[in-house]
Parts: sequence; C-alpha cells; structure tokens
Amino acid sequence: MPIASLVEQHKLEPDATPILTAAFDQAWAKIKASGKPVANETATRTILAKWIIERAKEGERDVARLVEDALAHFAVSR
Repeated sequence: MPIASLVEQHKLEPDATPILTAAFDQAWAKIKASGKPVANETATRTILAKWIIERAKEGERDVARLVEDALAHFAVSR
C-alpha cells in the first residue's frame, strides 16, 4: 500500500504527503542498502509507513528525524 493512500486514510494534511513520502523512501532505501534480508517486504514496508505516519500524527515533520526514528523502530521490531 503506497504511503500516500495511508496518509489520506489518517486524515493528515495534504502538504504532509511529500514529507512523509520522502521519509519513507529514504528509510526504505537505507534498509535495502544495509544488505540485511527482509522476510516480507510488503509487510515491512507497510509497518514502516505506518510508523512514519504515527510520528507525523504526533507533529513530526522533519524528514531526517522521521527516517532515523523509523530505522530505530525497524531495528527493534526485527
């Protein structure tokens, strides 16, 4: 599920979509670049997107902080 449709479902303001998309894309690129295997890419991408959206619902809009927080969450949830 693309992050843009999740943003719509969570009723975040439309100008948040490019920020959250950038954060998601950067976090996913870092996960892939790590070379560590991802068991279920679809589920992992959904979890990553939902985590970024949750942080955005708390008011975070800084792409770098969203990326780092998502990666920290991913590392713990593995």
